[in-house]
Amino acid sequence: MSGDSKSKEPKPSSPEAPEKQQTTGRVDIRFEITVPEETPAPSTFYLIGNAVEVGNWEGSGLPLKAAGSQRFSCTVSLLIGTELEYKITRGSWAEVETSAYGHEIPNRSFSVTGKSTEKIHVDGWKDHHKKPPLPQSIEGKVELIEVPSRPLRRPRRIWVYTPPASAGKGPFPLLMALDGQNCFAWGRDIDSMPHSWKLDLTADRLISKREMAPVVIAAVANGPRRASEYTPWKDPFHHIGGEARKCLTAFRDEFMPAVAKQFPARVDEVGNGVAGSSLGGLFSFWALLQEPSVFTRGAVVSPSFLFGYKALVRFLKTRRLNPKLRLWMDVGNSEIVATASVFQELYTLSVRDVRDSLAGLGLAQGSRFHYEEIEHGGHTEADWAARSDRILKFLYPATPG
Repeated sequence: MSGDSKSKEPKPSSPEAPEKQQTTGRVDIRFEITVPEETPAPSTFYLIGNAVEVGNWEGSGLPLKAAGSQRFSCTVSLLIGTELEYKITRGSWAEVETSAYGHEIPNRSFSVTGKSTEKIHVDGWKDHHKKPPLPQSIEGKVELIEVPSRPLRRPRRIWVYTPPASAGKGPFPLLMALDGQNCFAWGRDIDSMPHSWKLDLTADRLISKREMAPVVIAAVANGPRRASEYTPWKDPFHHIGGEARKCLTAFRDEFMPAVAKQFPARVDEVGNGVAGSSLGGLFSFWALLQEPSVFTRGAVVSPSFLFGYKALVRFLKTRRLNPKLRLWMDVGNSEIVATASVFQELYTLSVRDVRDSLAGLGLAQGSRFHYEEIEHGGHTEADWAARSDRILKFLYPATPG
């Protein structure tokens, strides 16, 4: 052949364009659920949540299909942008998923941004769960009593810790604790939080080692109206509150006399104490200043002073302190986990402001007032348990002071 012949080279292939992610419309979300081995059989499982496709929190929800041993699944078509909240049940709220030990858990949440698969493990059921392990033994005792209350219109459970025999026969000072179902390791109930303050274990250890004075601790359970009963004034944002006087009357006239009658506790101004956290901390603080002849020792832990804060400021301006007052007050620097740090800053500032007001009333940091800001301190019973030994030793020192 005459002339130059140019071989044809293959054209380079163009890279495949990435698959365009769907940004609108509906996508399929697959849920794969594993249930505990001890789940009752036979059982039918459902996914229920805040979207119409999964029942909108009504009825049973969307049934799951078996996908193997202890495994079930379903596929839901949801709009992109849906903020789904949901739970797994066995057909009713009496059979809803819980923690391994039967404690209520928050709603599961999921943001729909595209097609995906969610893998879920159920730890327990409200009606069928593991029994929590028994706490370590104590030398003292924890007993549960129920005391009727006229101001609160219903009986209250009270877990009472009494010191070991080595502490003597008493009578001992009486420390009243708020949110009682969360105070003791040996005082757990269906409405207890997953963790407790472990006041019984801590007091028992400290008393046995003579690191604190013997004391009877009465932990009074809260009720369904906790937010109102623990607050002395109404909060303009929450539109609730203002029934603390009723709660204080119940403590003073019903609960404390009942405990002193049945246990080696004495009710007197010198030894009476009150301890609480969050709204319980607000109540404890208010009770100490409102009835200075009833309580002279107090633990105000992570207090919710922002609840009706202006009313708190006005209240402080009208108070005089009992010269015998012995007060522990603290706040963590991680009480509120939020996208805006300003909420934590406001929480801390509210407690600092109260500290400064107390200084103006003559109670400054010293042997009778301990104020502390807890590094990495959160807003949970586990956080409060971590410092309960120091709180108890301060309120009831082994050497009276």
